[in-house]
Amino acid sequence: MALGGGHQAITENGYGITKYDAENGENIVTDVKFYPATCVMPPEGVNSVEWIEGGMQGAKC
Repeated sequence: MALGGGHQAITENGYGITKYDAENGENIVTDVKFYPATCVMPPEGVNSVEWIEGGMQGAKC
């Protein structure tokens, strides 16, 4: 619980490309990349939209 005085958790985020594999009948995910929470979550007390619009100042990537 890193934010909000110990009441708000942060977590890493993963992104990838999803494709349907017709042969196996299921989705597969490729090119997965994970970003640490300190890279994709705004700092304590900062509005997320304003943080993004302001160039994500303070992001630790």
